[in-house]
Amino acid sequence: PQNIPLSATSTIPTNFCTAFFPLFEKLKVELPWPRPENFTPSDKDVPILIWGAASSVGQYAVQILKYWGYTNVIATASPKHHEMIKAYGAAHVFDYRDPDVTASILDLLNSQGHQESIRVFDCINSKFGSLNPISKIATQPGSAVAAVLPIVISRPSEKDGLQLSFDVSTEAPWASGVETHPIVVYDYEKVCFTSMLHRDFVEAFATHTAMDAGLTSTLLE
Repeated sequence: PQNIPLSATSTIPTNFCTAFFPLFEKLKVELPWPRPENFTPSDKDVPILIWGAASSVGQYAVQILKYWGYTNVIATASPKHHEMIKAYGAAHVFDYRDPDVTASILDLLNSQGHQESIRVFDCINSKFGSLNPISKIATQPGSAVAAVLPIVISRPSEKDGLQLSFDVSTEAPWASGVETHPIVVYDYEKVCFTSMLHRDFVEAFATHTAMDAGLTSTLLE
């Protein structure tokens, strides 16, 4: 379509793969490719938390999960993005700036009777803004957290200046038995996963990259 800039369309494969492969390979979400007709995940109601769902990769993650039939996607985003993220497929959206956001998500999980491990994709990459709150939610053994790199400990405008970390496992008080996975991520303009251009391009690209383990590895680690 003429209204989609070339600069935006050129980011589609990286955005898609940066969301798809962590969900599939690191968090073990059931995403068979190509998606079989009438496919329904065996655990379609399992809670999957996308922290920072309004980010470039976060938007793709939510839409991928919807496309494959997951119905209990929990997301965090700024209030101005809540309706968009719900339209993309999230069942529940919380304001990550709310001081009670962790308690609210735990209340939701408890109301669903969920006492098992949870899968979380952190698209914010902040020690205090995302990893620490997530560590209070993903506490059951077997839980898995994929977090983008680098982890921001402090920003340039703060007292200690810019501080970054590349070790997800040490930047939050993770409970025993919780897996953490570092993910490389790139920030680009949002491009709707459900558009015809996006769908056709991603299908062709993913078919190609599925045979390219080297590219997959580069995107992930």
